[in-house]
Amino acid sequence: MGYIYREAADGCHVVAMPYPGRGHINPMMELCKSLVRRKDDIRITFVVTEEWLSLIGSDPKPDQISFSTIPNVVPSELVRASNMLEFIEALMTNMEAPFERFLDHLVQPPAVIIADTFLLWAVRVGNRKNIPVASFWPMSVNVFLMFHYLDLLRENGQFIVDLLGLERGHERADYIPGVSSTSLVDFPSFINGSNPYMLGRIVEVFSWVPKAQYLLFPSIYELEPQAIDAIKAGFSFPVYTVGPSIPYSKLEDGSHTITAHGDVDYLRWLDDQPSKSILYISMGSFLSFSSAQMDEIAGGLHDSGVRYLWVARGETSRLKEVCGDKGLVVPWCDQLRVLCHPSVGGFWTHCGWNSVREGVFAGVPFLTYPISADQRPNSKLIVEDWKVGWRVEKEYRVENLVRREEIGGLVRDFMDLDSNEGKEMRRRVKGFQEICQQAISKDGSSETNIKSFIREISIGEFLSLCGWNSVQQGIYSDSMTLEISLCPLHHLLRGGIVVIYASQITYSFLLQAWEFTAKDPCLVSDMDAVTVKPTYSCHVVAIPYPGRGHVNPLMNFCTILASKKPDTLITFVVTEEWLGFISSSSNSSPSNLQFRSIPNVIPSELVRNADPIGFIEAAMTKMETPFEELLDSFHQPLRPTLIVTDAFLFWAIGVGNRRNIPVASFFPMSSTVFSVFYHLDLLAQHGHFPVDLSEKGNEIVDYIPGVSPLRLLDLPSFIFASNQYTLHRILDLISWIPKARYLLLPSIYELESQVIKALKYKISIPVYTIGPAIPDLKLRDNSSSSSNNNELNILQWLDCQPESSVLYVTLGSHVAVSSAQMDEIAAGLCDSGVRFLWVVRDETSRLRQVCGDMGLVEPWCDQLKVLCHSSVGGFWTHCGWNSVKEGIFAGVPFLTFPIFADQLTHSKVIVEDWKIGWRMKKEVVAKTLVAREEIAGLVQKFMDLERAEVKEMRRRSRELQQVCEHAIAEGGTSEIDINAFIRDISQ
Repeated sequence: MGYIYREAADGCHVVAMPYPGRGHINPMMELCKSLVRRKDDIRITFVVTEEWLSLIGSDPKPDQISFSTIPNVVPSELVRASNMLEFIEALMTNMEAPFERFLDHLVQPPAVIIADTFLLWAVRVGNRKNIPVASFWPMSVNVFLMFHYLDLLRENGQFIVDLLGLERGHERADYIPGVSSTSLVDFPSFINGSNPYMLGRIVEVFSWVPKAQYLLFPSIYELEPQAIDAIKAGFSFPVYTVGPSIPYSKLEDGSHTITAHGDVDYLRWLDDQPSKSILYISMGSFLSFSSAQMDEIAGGLHDSGVRYLWVARGETSRLKEVCGDKGLVVPWCDQLRVLCHPSVGGFWTHCGWNSVREGVFAGVPFLTYPISADQRPNSKLIVEDWKVGWRVEKEYRVENLVRREEIGGLVRDFMDLDSNEGKEMRRRVKGFQEICQQAISKDGSSETNIKSFIREISIGEFLSLCGWNSVQQGIYSDSMTLEISLCPLHHLLRGGIVVIYASQITYSFLLQAWEFTAKDPCLVSDMDAVTVKPTYSCHVVAIPYPGRGHVNPLMNFCTILASKKPDTLITFVVTEEWLGFISSSSNSSPSNLQFRSIPNVIPSELVRNADPIGFIEAAMTKMETPFEELLDSFHQPLRPTLIVTDAFLFWAIGVGNRRNIPVASFFPMSSTVFSVFYHLDLLAQHGHFPVDLSEKGNEIVDYIPGVSPLRLLDLPSFIFASNQYTLHRILDLISWIPKARYLLLPSIYELESQVIKALKYKISIPVYTIGPAIPDLKLRDNSSSSSNNNELNILQWLDCQPESSVLYVTLGSHVAVSSAQMDEIAAGLCDSGVRFLWVVRDETSRLRQVCGDMGLVEPWCDQLKVLCHSSVGGFWTHCGWNSVKEGIFAGVPFLTFPIFADQLTHSKVIVEDWKIGWRMKKEVVAKTLVAREEIAGLVQKFMDLERAEVKEMRRRSRELQQVCEHAIAEGGTSEIDINAFIRDISQ
């Protein structure tokens, strides 16, 4: 047995990179101090800007922690508050390069980077250099979950609501995993949509969290147990609560902080005050109150007769004069030492998370006065969940002062040590203080987590001993490249033999078992190698257009492809934001279907409707480069053999052609719509472009090959839109189709046979109909998708309804219907007397009140499962192609309510060609409401199962349902086309 000898490295090297702000730097520094106190051979390099070094460089710290700097590439701390957006933009864009250069000059590479979560680029840097990254979230775990589950707010119609007008602020959200029921006004202020830039940046930050190797919270498990459990259930990597991450050690060692020259000795003043008689007041590092509000606070404190110590940074001298001699007003103090002083009996705070943890540690109750950001949810946590404080501001106000009379009375009541309410609050906060003490004691939750994290990062030492200085690094041995991953070494620390998988260019895998001893030097034994059969013969890379109506059908097709061809690896590429949206539903995906992401180079899905043209332009121009870089990162044996791209991302055809990779263009709408786009030139030749639809909308188009006659009004709305940008992009799309290798249509041949025949005759590349490309497999294996935990059980409600009695109503992922029209729909449904299930994303709560108890109004449902339920007898739809296919598959008739784009054409096909539906909107005219009376009458007739015309419509719907079933059965048209496509790409 041969051995490799490596000298031990000089301890474990950690690089810490905080966000340049006091509320971020302080807790990370305290964590670093906790690490070196528990393992004396850890060396930590704490990286700050040059300005911040001048601010904290003289602070006491252990010898194992050293400072390093990067240049001042962000606005000065002295002026940051004047333009926070500029400051944040500089953080996101200017700090990455100097930090990376700093890492490149280190003699000993770090075993781990601890980076503030908001510095998302640090994860990117670490991944590029194969250095594990621990993402340090400086706020509460509850706030993390609120941001992490932003999509649930949108699904429940509570995203970007009118908080300023106070119309919906007191609605409660009770569906965030791990977070107790919370009023919308108590969510972080960024979520109300008043600052789209910040919201977009937060979405981007959270898209990078799963790419870190650890997640650290300066909290204590027992303070937020449900929230922490929810996070641990949702992330595959280690999650540690390492709080409180406050400077409590200086209290233990008796060190003393001296106030600035000329300041009153506030500690000596506190020594002279009665026990628990002082209200300590501090509004954080950045004062955000008006002078008028400060005067009201000062007046209220003076009137209360209560002793106080007030830290006011901006107006100390003026406030000293206003407040009188009942208390002290100082520009700064050692906050934790003050809070722990026996004379302090309460804490008026802005609810920054660092202040909250220090108050809990000191065991003092709170008066909460949140200003912005995460402070409102922290206030709610204090008052409603922990019940250790009162709110100063009882109601959320806009530009309204809290008056001195209100403040004076509240402060008196709060500091009354003899009131029963005050006694109970102080008893509870003492319980939380004990929780803190226990968490940092031997075997406490935080102590255990910190030690576990230290064991994890000690992998870095082990890598150095073995001669590997990174988490994943190529090692050349016997002309093969071995890829060493973190996972086996992670398990190694827990003992046992580790199997390391390594790939090489001949498609075989080398299995090596490495036997490690527990002593230094490290002994490595090279055992027998075994060659196994190739794993994948084909690598398909799929990239959808970033939108639900595009992602879903391509994902469904890829799932079918992966199931039919297990020796094909399929990589599904989405933006980081979309990876977060779909990752929770990917657990049931085949093992040969994996996800990869490109950066969020397009506007967030949460704000895309604000500028649709800007979104399309970004998708067309900004996604190509990162996709190309991702493709180039795949090496043999995983070099892509095929790209399947959404037809609207036509640039992917050019990317594939430049690399000699075949491209299949996937058109996500109907074949009829594709043919209309493909033959746009015929409109101009027949004098139908451009036209005024108000004059010529009813003229007939009967010259598009394979397409039955239709009106100009039934053509996709892009064609005649006043803004021709989208039309030009569609023309670009069509011009690229012949340059692809294949055209894939998520339709069924029998549904559009004449159109598909014409297209196959006209287009020179193979055309495959591979529809319906809906998640029908989910129904076959009896898996179930349920709604959010606190929503009504929709399927259970449906079980209680008579057969074919329920009208299912939905207008798609992006509702473009006015509130006035929504009210007419609600009233019409109620007046009709028909049972209904209405899925509406943006106004769920309001419409529930309008609709009464005749039906259900929900923010989301498993649409295909609902449509296939025996109690559902009709489908009111906007006519998106995915919804149309699901309705046909379920065999239900349609009420069509097209809004724009391809929906107009699909409505015509449903009503006139297939004859399985009625139009709800007789004419698609802007700003014309369909009145409640018209809606009620039509719904009553449509759901009347005894009417002859309804019976005929339902008979035809069942026939088309059988067409779908035959198409996907063995020997069916879609099955044949999918198998033919697989044979083509396998050659």
